[in-house]
Amino acid sequence: MNVNRVGAIVVAQYFLLRNTGYQGFGRVATDVTRAVQAGVIMLDRDFETSGSELVPVVRVHELGHALGYGHVATRESIMNPTAQPGLEVNAFDREAATVGFERAPGNRAPDTDSGSTVANPGAVGNLVWAPPLP
Repeated sequence: MNVNRVGAIVVAQYFLLRNTGYQGFGRVATDVTRAVQAGVIMLDRDFETSGSELVPVVRVHELGHALGYGHVATRESIMNPTAQPGLEVNAFDREAATVGFERAPGNRAPDTDSGSTVANPGAVGNLVWAPPLP
């Protein structure tokens, strides 16, 4: 299955993904300006049908990665590296998303913008599939 679909986030279940030690993976594709152009969420099929209370937590967490978010280790967040029962998007996550969506592509840190004023450029050059940037 081709997951390289500009302008979309592809969600797919995979057989035996859990053999990697994870229930899911999220990846993001950016263009040369580092603007998010595509995403993919890979979920373990058996975990998805297990009835585990962690299923929705993993889904939302991997969506965060597909949107370009990295792990948060300093406070409670849906983007914590390890899924926890009952974890949901909280005020911190909402505030971080607000800041992230207000920034221009290429922003490297909360207070260092790229200088670009382009809010949503089209795909430029080759896409780079990678884990979200720190």
